[in-house]
Amino acid sequence: MIRYLPLLLLAACTTTPQKPIVQYKTVSVPVYTRIPIPSEYTQDRIVQEPVPSCRLLTTAVFCQDQTAELVDSYRSALRQSNLDKQALRNLDKEQP
Repeated sequence: MIRYLPLLLLAACTTTPQKPIVQYKTVSVPVYTRIPIPSEYTQDRIVQEPVPSCRLLTTAVFCQDQTAELVDSYRSALRQSNLDKQALRNLDKEQP
Protein backbone atom coordinates (compact mmCIF):
# COMPACT_ATOMS: atom_id res chain seq x y z
CA MET A 1 0.00 0.00 0.00
CA ILE A 2 2.83 2.37 0.80
CA ARG A 3 4.33 1.96 -2.62
CA TYR A 4 1.02 3.12 -4.20
CA LEU A 5 0.76 6.19 -1.93
CA PRO A 6 2.58 8.62 -4.28
CA LEU A 7 0.44 7.42 -7.13
CA LEU A 8 -2.73 7.93 -5.09
CA LEU A 9 -1.63 11.41 -4.05
CA LEU A 10 -0.88 12.30 -7.65
CA ALA A 11 -4.27 10.99 -8.75
CA ALA A 12 -6.01 12.96 -5.99
CA CYS A 13 -4.38 16.20 -7.17
CA THR A 14 -5.58 15.80 -10.72
CA THR A 15 -9.21 15.20 -9.74
CA THR A 16 -9.59 18.38 -7.68
CA PRO A 17 -11.35 21.05 -9.74
CA GLN A 18 -9.29 24.02 -10.82
CA LYS A 19 -10.38 27.37 -9.41
CA PRO A 20 -10.72 30.04 -12.05
CA ILE A 21 -8.75 33.19 -11.52
CA VAL A 22 -11.30 35.95 -10.93
CA GLN A 23 -10.56 39.62 -10.68
CA TYR A 24 -13.41 41.75 -9.40
CA LYS A 25 -13.73 45.24 -10.77
CA THR A 26 -16.39 47.84 -10.09
CA VAL A 27 -17.67 49.60 -13.18
CA SER A 28 -20.20 52.37 -13.48
CA VAL A 29 -22.98 51.87 -15.99
CA PRO A 30 -24.86 54.94 -17.24
CA VAL A 31 -28.59 54.62 -16.73
CA TYR A 32 -30.96 56.43 -19.06
CA THR A 33 -33.79 58.01 -17.16
CA ARG A 34 -36.83 59.52 -18.82
CA ILE A 35 -38.29 62.66 -17.44
CA PRO A 36 -41.83 63.72 -18.27
CA ILE A 37 -42.22 66.36 -20.95
CA PRO A 38 -43.41 69.64 -19.44
CA SER A 39 -47.00 70.33 -20.41
CA GLU A 40 -46.29 73.83 -21.71
CA TYR A 41 -44.28 72.26 -24.56
CA THR A 42 -47.13 70.01 -25.67
CA GLN A 43 -50.01 72.48 -25.68
CA ASP A 44 -51.85 72.99 -28.94
CA ARG A 45 -51.35 76.31 -30.68
CA ILE A 46 -54.86 77.34 -31.71
CA VAL A 47 -55.34 80.31 -34.00
CA GLN A 48 -58.77 81.90 -33.81
CA GLU A 49 -59.90 82.87 -37.28
CA PRO A 50 -62.03 85.98 -37.41
CA VAL A 51 -65.46 86.01 -39.02
CA PRO A 52 -65.10 87.26 -42.62
CA SER A 53 -66.45 90.79 -42.73
CA CYS A 54 -66.01 91.68 -46.39
CA ARG A 55 -68.08 90.56 -49.35
CA LEU A 56 -66.96 89.48 -52.79
CA LEU A 57 -70.12 89.35 -54.84
CA THR A 58 -72.24 87.09 -52.65
CA THR A 59 -69.44 85.35 -50.71
CA ALA A 60 -68.08 86.45 -47.33
CA VAL A 61 -64.28 86.80 -47.44
CA PHE A 62 -61.56 88.12 -45.15
CA CYS A 63 -60.69 91.77 -45.50
CA GLN A 64 -57.05 92.78 -46.01
CA ASP A 65 -56.51 93.69 -42.37
CA GLN A 66 -58.11 90.42 -41.26
CA THR A 67 -55.87 88.46 -43.63
CA ALA A 68 -52.78 90.25 -42.31
CA GLU A 69 -53.80 89.54 -38.70
CA LEU A 70 -54.48 85.91 -39.56
CA VAL A 71 -51.07 85.48 -41.21
CA ASP A 72 -49.42 87.11 -38.19
CA SER A 73 -51.30 84.75 -35.86
CA TYR A 74 -50.19 81.70 -37.85
CA ARG A 75 -46.58 82.93 -37.89
CA SER A 76 -46.68 83.53 -34.15
CA ALA A 77 -48.09 80.04 -33.51
CA LEU A 78 -45.44 78.50 -35.76
CA ARG A 79 -42.68 80.47 -34.03
CA GLN A 80 -43.90 79.31 -30.61
CA SER A 81 -44.11 75.73 -31.83
CA ASN A 82 -40.53 75.90 -33.10
CA LEU A 83 -39.38 77.29 -29.75
CA ASP A 84 -41.13 74.42 -27.97
CA LYS A 85 -39.40 71.87 -30.19
CA GLN A 86 -36.05 73.53 -29.53
CA ALA A 87 -36.72 73.42 -25.78
CA LEU A 88 -37.50 69.69 -26.06
CA ARG A 89 -34.22 69.10 -27.91
CA ASN A 90 -32.38 70.97 -25.17
CA LEU A 91 -34.07 68.80 -22.52
CA ASP A 92 -32.71 65.72 -24.29
CA LYS A 93 -29.18 67.17 -24.31
CA GLU A 94 -29.33 67.99 -20.59
CA GLN A 95 -29.91 64.38 -19.59
CA PRO A 96 -26.71 62.48 -18.73
